[in-house]
Amino acid sequence: MGVSDAESAEVAAILQTQAAGGTVIEETREGTVVRAYFPLEASPELGAGALSTLAHRFPHLRPLDRPLMEKEWMQGWRSFFPPVPVGERLLILPPWEHRRPPEARVAVVIDPGPAFGTGHHPTTQMCLEAMERNLRPGMRVLDLGTGSGILAIAAALLGAEKVVALDTDWVATKAARDNARANRVLGRVSMLTGSLNGRLKAFDLLLANISSQTVIEVAHPLAHAARPGAVLAASGFLANSLSAVEHALGEAGWQPMDVLTSDEWRTLVVGRI
Repeated sequence: MGVSDAESAEVAAILQTQAAGGTVIEETREGTVVRAYFPLEASPELGAGALSTLAHRFPHLRPLDRPLMEKEWMQGWRSFFPPVPVGERLLILPPWEHRRPPEARVAVVIDPGPAFGTGHHPTTQMCLEAMERNLRPGMRVLDLGTGSGILAIAAALLGAEKVVALDTDWVATKAARDNARANRVLGRVSMLTGSLNGRLKAFDLLLANISSQTVIEVAHPLAHAARPGAVLAASGFLANSLSAVEHALGEAGWQPMDVLTSDEWRTLVVGRI
C-alpha cells in the first residue's frame, strides 16, 4: 500500500505483528510502499486482524492484496535487503550474503524476519551511528524496543561487555535471540520480554529506537536505568516531534548533546547529569 514517509514505520510495525512472511518498506517513483506477506497456511484471522487495526489507525489508506507464490515473494523480498554499510565500522548483512566484508567493517548479520530492524531504515542507521560514536569497550548497554536485535548485536560486536535487549513483543525477542545466536554474541546479550521496571540499572549507553510518545513516557525510567555520565540515543520520530522529546528528556535530567538528521527523521543524543 502507498503511504507517506511519516506513516511508513508505524504501518510496517502494525503489519509485522501478523505478517508471518515478513514486511518491507519500499521507496518507489510513486512514493513509499509497505508490502507484507501473509502465507495461506497461516490463520486467515491474522491478516484480517492487521487490516482491521490499520483501518482504525489509518482510515484513509486503501490496502491492495493479490495472491503470490511463496517462491515469488522470497525472491522479491531478498532484493529489498542488500548489504548496508553504516557509519565508519559497521556492515549490515542478510544471512544469505556470503561475501567477506572489508577488513575495516564489522559484519552484523540480521535475518529480516517478523521483527522491525534490518538496518535499512534511517532511524536504525542513525542509532547505529550514534552507538559507534559513543560506545567504548567494556560498557553496559541497554537496547529498549530491540525488534530484530540489530542494535544490541552491533553493540556486542563493537565491544560492549554486557547488553540487555528489551521488547514488549515476545516475537521480537525470539527473533532477536536467533539473530544474536547467528552472530555468536548470545553470551553477552540478554533478550528480555517486558518493559523497564526499575530493576535494570547502571547502563553506560542506552538506545531507544521506538517512537516519540514512547520516549516521552519512558524518559524518567531511562534516566533511572542510567549511570551518571551515561549517553542515550533516542530515535524513531520525525522532526516535528523533536522539541517535545527534548523537553521530556530534559525534565528527566538528560542534557542535549547532538541531533542526527536523515530526511524528516531525527535521532536525539543526550547525556545523563
